Amino acid sequence: MAAKVRGKISPMSRNTVLTVKILVTASALFWLFHTIRWNLIFDKLAGVNYVILGLSLIVSSTCFAACALRWKLIGGSCGYPITLGESVRTYLMGSFFSNFLPTGKGGDIARGIIVAKRHDYSLGGIMGTILVERINGLIVATGIMIFTSFFIVSRIVTLKNSMISSIILVLTLLIASVICLSPQFQELLIRLVQHMRWQRLRNAIQDVIGVFKTFREKPNMIIIVTGFSLLNQAILIVSCFITAQAIPGFQAPWYSFAIVIPLMLFMTLLPSIGGYGVRETGFVVFFGWFGVNAETAVTFAILRLTFSLMFSLIGAFLFVVNNGQQENAI
Repeated sequence: MAAKVRGKISPMSRNTVLTVKILVTASALFWLFHTIRWNLIFDKLAGVNYVILGLSLIVSSTCFAACALRWKLIGGSCGYPITLGESVRTYLMGSFFSNFLPTGKGGDIARGIIVAKRHDYSLGGIMGTILVERINGLIVATGIMIFTSFFIVSRIVTLKNSMISSIILVLTLLIASVICLSPQFQELLIRLVQHMRWQRLRNAIQDVIGVFKTFREKPNMIIIVTGFSLLNQAILIVSCFITAQAIPGFQAPWYSFAIVIPLMLFMTLLPSIGGYGVRETGFVVFFGWFGVNAETAVTFAILRLTFSLMFSLIGAFLFVVNNGQQENAI
């Protein structure tokens, strides 16, 4: 049976992917619920310093401004201008969809659709700007992780086993990015796309390629966007470090966050339902390298998830207001 029918994913394929995500999430949650001593977690939550936690929440919120400004710059430079306010709002809306859709990256698709419909932009072009943004951020996060690991690899035995894989990963990302941005690859891709039967899909892919081509031709913009990706990662790492200080008994060294937090980006790429279970398991494993027990790591994960859900509720409110304004305008 064909996996695709007339250019659309068949119900069987969608159900298979969804089943895999459910199994991954269920397995991770099952492991957590049957290995973690939850009475210790409740004790730690009761002892949280809420003044420090509030400071962490404030710092965390600035991530949206850094990410939104990065996306605004990419969109404007590639012919899809949006305002900073709109970028912030759609980022918050995306946070809601990422937490409540059956994928950790559903928010990226949602904010792309929202902006494309509002401005009558090409969805392929808008998704191209999001792809550029995500790839740039992923490379920067991986670079931070590798850079930090080089200085402490001799202290953490487990890192020695992961360093080779991490280096291969970052080199693969860099090589793939260079290939994708090269004129030769894009010309080849355009020729292949022109043979596709489905006009809308062909146009969307050509718009994505156009965004990558335009972005490649602006080295100054690449540097600026990379700077904002560094700023975003720095804010995220600092906010997570502050969160940890609010938890009784959290003894991980400061540099561990520059390794664990970027690694969590790759954990969220695994198939799951909103990253639930996978995210918490990742914190247990990675912070375990630095002597943090499982209960403390899960407490940290719960607090960070609470932050994410709070931002999601703001995004849900903005989404409802946005839809109401569009209906009134019709």
